[in-house]
This record gives sequence, structure tokens and C-alpha cells, in this order.
Amino acid sequence: MKKLFSYILIIIACQAYSQVPFFQTYSLPIKNETLEIKALYQDQIGFIWIGTDKGLFKYDGTEYIRYTTKDSLPDNKVTAIAQDSSGRIWLGHSTGQISYFDGVKIKQFTTLEGTATKEISDIHFDGKGVMWFSTLNDGLYYFVNNRLYRLDEIDGMPDIFVYDIEESPEGKIWVGTDRGIAIIKLINNQPEIEVMDQKDGLPDNIIKKIIFNNNDMVWLGTEDRGVVQYIPSTKKFKPQIVNWNFGALQDLAIKQNQLWVTTSEKGLLVLEVNDSFGIQNFHGTVGMAKLLVDKEGNIWSGKKSELLRTPGTVIEFIEKFDHGMTENIIALT
Repeated sequence: MKKLFSYILIIIACQAYSQVPFFQTYSLPIKNETLEIKALYQDQIGFIWIGTDKGLFKYDGTEYIRYTTKDSLPDNKVTAIAQDSSGRIWLGHSTGQISYFDGVKIKQFTTLEGTATKEISDIHFDGKGVMWFSTLNDGLYYFVNNRLYRLDEIDGMPDIFVYDIEESPEGKIWVGTDRGIAIIKLINNQPEIEVMDQKDGLPDNIIKKIIFNNNDMVWLGTEDRGVVQYIPSTKKFKPQIVNWNFGALQDLAIKQNQLWVTTSEKGLLVLEVNDSFGIQNFHGTVGMAKLLVDKEGNIWSGKKSELLRTPGTVIEFIEKFDHGMTENIIALT
């Protein structure tokens, strides 16, 4: 039986692309409420944390634990999630506030310099332990040696509307903004900022997502031009789809040689990155926004009050059979 099952999996793996992957749906435990999933994160242990506009959920694969302002959240709208080296879960909120969960209580992050005034879009702890957080229309912040710094256009930032923070293999901080990419290097806690925008060949200045695939390739998720490949050694940009017509890109994730993309108009897309480049659009997935690839290679996304999980295109879901055939399967050989 095990040998037969292995053969079936091999056949499925070979034929799966261009077919519909299997999606498992998980409903969040809410009653008479509608909510929107704003952030997804998997911690070091494996728990899935879900930030919504109605609080924070922790999922262990079986049960959910919900946290709201009744549990000391400063604001129920959780828009960013990260984890530091000591295991604390950090949360960004729509109000610009930041809180953290130490395993027992949720506490508010405060500094002498104050905090942000606009929605937190991302939180990142770099290799040296510096905490960075970005905002939608209040610039970029970093916290080091118990002091909070803010960066805006006066400091050399291309824009104060910031979406994503990533760290390059050489330790520089790349930031996606409304007017290009800011590349930041801290020297004695002071920033040196380099900007890449359309003058440098960037097809679209609005950068929603940055992913470092290896030392010499960067994937960029742009607002209107979709997915763009950037090669740092040649400083060349290459849109993966020249005539992008799927609506605004919302999020981007990578799994092996596939790029998973959520869009405003067409839902979920999968781009196959190889010599025979292909694209697949999964209908009925409009409304999916944030993406997460977990430690086992599953892809998670949020759709209103539901989580969707798929192992990807390695497992095929056959939606329809030939006319006259029943979908009630009772045997397999």
C-alpha cells in the first residue's frame, strides 16, 4: 500500500502544475463578527499568529487563542507581527503603537522619544538585534541602544509611505516605499541611505514586497507592474510579466521555483520561474491578501474570517469530472 501511494504521489507531482492545488480552510472562532486578516506570522516554535482588525489570534493547529484590548492590547487592529531573538512576539497596530507578548502578558512598547503616529506596516529585527519598523505615511523607525530614531525625506528616504523591510545577505536594510527602494547601512548607529527608483530602471516606484532569493537575485513586488526580478551584480530589472493586468499586487511569497502572488482583481496567482515561464490564476481566491510560507512549505493566506492553507501545486485538487460521472469517490487504484 505504501509503495502504491508513493507512485500516486509521484504522478500527482508531475502533473500538478496547471491544475488546482488543494486548499484547506480554517474558520476563525468568531460569532456574528466580520473581520479582516492584516498580518500572518509563524514563530520559532511553529505557532501561527494572525493579526486582524478585531484582535490577535494564536493558532496551534487545533485551537485558537484570541487576544484583544481586554488582554492589554493597546489597539485591536494588529497590522504587523515579528519575533525577537528572546522569543517575544512583537505587534504593530493601526494607531502607530507597538506592543509585545512575553509569553505571559501583552505589554506596550514605550520610549522617551515617543512612537509612530500612523499604521505600522512591518517590523523587522536585523542580524545585530536592531529593531526596525515601518509606517504608512510616518516614515521608518529603528530602535538601538534604548533610543528610537526616525527617518524621513530630510534624512534621505525617498518617501514616508513604507510597506516592507528586509535584510540583505550582507546586512543592509532594504525598504520598499511609494517612491522606490531605500537601502540603509548603519555606521555607529547613523544611517547611510541609497535610493533606487525609476531613474535607475525600476519599472514601478511603489514597492510592496522585497524577497532575497540568493546572493545575486532579488524579487520585488510592485503595485502596478507585478513581480520584478533584480540582479544586483548587473543592476538590471526585469518584469516577469510585461503586460501586467491582474490589478494591484498585495503580497508576494516564494516557494522553490514558484512565486505566489495575491492581487486585488484576480486573486491568487502562481508564477512558475523556469525556462518555460508559466502563470496560473486560481479563480475564486479574490479577497486573499497576506501570504505566509511556513516551515513545512505550506502556503497560508487570509480571506476575511478564514485561513486557507495549501501544500502548493505538489498535490492536485480535481474539481470536476467528465459529464455523467459522480464525485462520490469510494475506491482508488
